[in-house]
Amino acid sequence: MNNVRKARRYENIWTKTLALILRFVLGVSFIICGFHLVKMYNLGVFRNEDYFFSSREYEYECRSENFQIGNTYIMAPENLSRVNADRNYEFTILVKDDSGAFKEYYRSPQRNITDHQYSYITFYNFIHSHDGYTECVSWHDGQFGEVPAMLSQQINCVIELKVYNPVDVYDDIMAEKYAQAQRYKHLKYTVPLITAAVIFAGIMVAVFLFSSAGHDYGQEGIILNIFDRMPFDLFTAFMAMIGVGLFMTLREVEPVNEDLLEWAGIISVISLICMDIVFWLLSAAKRGKAGTLFRNTVTYHVLHFIYYLFVNLRMVWKIILIMTVYGLFIIICIGDNSDASMFIAVFGSLLLALPILLWFIHADIIREKTEEVAMGNMDQKINVSHMHGALKKHAENINSIQDGIQLAVAREMKSEHLKTELITNVSHDIKTPLTSIINYVDLLQKEHTEEEEKQYLEVLERQSSRLKKLIEDLIEASKASTGNINADITTINVSEIISQSISEYREKFEENNLEVVITEDRENLQVKADGNLLWRVLNNLYNNICKYAQPNTRVYVNVREQDRNVIIDIKNISREMLNISADELMERFVRGDSSRHTEGSGLGLNIARSLMDVMKGSLDISIDGDLFKSEITLPEA
Repeated sequence: MNNVRKARRYENIWTKTLALILRFVLGVSFIICGFHLVKMYNLGVFRNEDYFFSSREYEYECRSENFQIGNTYIMAPENLSRVNADRNYEFTILVKDDSGAFKEYYRSPQRNITDHQYSYITFYNFIHSHDGYTECVSWHDGQFGEVPAMLSQQINCVIELKVYNPVDVYDDIMAEKYAQAQRYKHLKYTVPLITAAVIFAGIMVAVFLFSSAGHDYGQEGIILNIFDRMPFDLFTAFMAMIGVGLFMTLREVEPVNEDLLEWAGIISVISLICMDIVFWLLSAAKRGKAGTLFRNTVTYHVLHFIYYLFVNLRMVWKIILIMTVYGLFIIICIGDNSDASMFIAVFGSLLLALPILLWFIHADIIREKTEEVAMGNMDQKINVSHMHGALKKHAENINSIQDGIQLAVAREMKSEHLKTELITNVSHDIKTPLTSIINYVDLLQKEHTEEEEKQYLEVLERQSSRLKKLIEDLIEASKASTGNINADITTINVSEIISQSISEYREKFEENNLEVVITEDRENLQVKADGNLLWRVLNNLYNNICKYAQPNTRVYVNVREQDRNVIIDIKNISREMLNISADELMERFVRGDSSRHTEGSGLGLNIARSLMDVMKGSLDISIDGDLFKSEITLPEA
């Protein structure tokens, strides 16, 4: 959840509610605009100048009138004279005679309408008889004239309509459609523009809703409501049931002409269906952002449970399960006793044989590599790129064993090397002052002058002090490494302790012609540490600088802040070549001069690192040529 962006100020419950209301209004507006666009298209508004007489509505009304004429001709021919009463058309019925030619059967009364043109439409009526019932089916070829030869053998009747243009002589349904087309003609560009604006606004609102889904200003992460926490497949089924119920309700609604109440009901149901879809999409968007789209499903939990059971089965039970399923598959295929089933059974056997063969090949490879490991060959690794399942895990474990053995051998060799170095260094460092003490005690027991006795005593005092310091360092190193030093953690001002420690060593620095340069990223940085232990760490580092730094150089002390920690960097130039690694310098009884001409136990850095561990800090050193750098890290207070 840490990688989820923070909610913006405008992403709150009020703006989302307003956006949903606006979305609903835009949806209703789109439905209304869509209804009018379809109506305009069917009335031919977007076609040519003579738009109405090439429209679907015109053709539909002509076809409807044709059916009425045909049914009257079939059921009650005597009523044909009243068919086109108060209608905007005239018609002629042609019937096939015994010779197969079409003869005029009936012509409607002709009207003297001089200020109108006519649109001729020919309809071919198939007269069928099914169990005594006669029906009339109509085809329209779009022109007035001869009956096509192919149809003339199949039909018994032709009705030719002669429609007035314009159809405003009588007030019938065709005149009403014509009046609608005239009204829509003035909205030919307005309605499409409004529809485009509604679509654009709807897209913008949808982008806002899906972008802000799950975000709420003032709260962290993705906010999921009670519906968003439902398993997604159950939630989808629930929303689908609501959508199907609304759709079935919509199918039952049949508006009568321009009944506003019926149309309001249709628009409401369609709007609810759209809101159902939007609600489902918003929930899916929030789940996707929260990473629960697939994981929070019943299907996922069932599959995960099956996978968990299968993975935790022992290999023998997995094989038994696979072979059982395969056996049932073969029984079903053979029981069908068809060529297709036998082919599927053979093909399935080959598919099963392939992974079994690969399993044995990989098992043989693992056996060979294991034998090489047993013979002491640790360099050869098993290639697991083409392995799968338990064999891959087994091969990876063998490779890990090889790595572990090699690492253990390397550590043991390093430990033996360090032990040897430790014994050598300890022997040298203890033997040197002890030998001097023994020799000068022997000299004191022999004849000597007072001046010689004074010199002997000075040497004995110096060597005994050196031996005492070595023993004290050993005891302190032992305590520090075993954690037997108690730390009193308090808040310490880094600037103050740096200044005080530098002042303490100022004379020694001046004796070695060392210039100390102190820089701080920010003043008065506070750390959590033990003042006495931190003082001892700094003293050890400064003491090493005085011993090993190149005279007439600078010592840089920099205090900086990083990731809630305070870091003290101390850098100096070494007098001798540093032909030793930083890790080795941290070991006990290791000094910067391999000849060991300088005094000291070689325990300073090791003790300093142990003291930093006690304070929950760290001490790291690095070497770059002759540049020696110590880095003290402490938690910021």
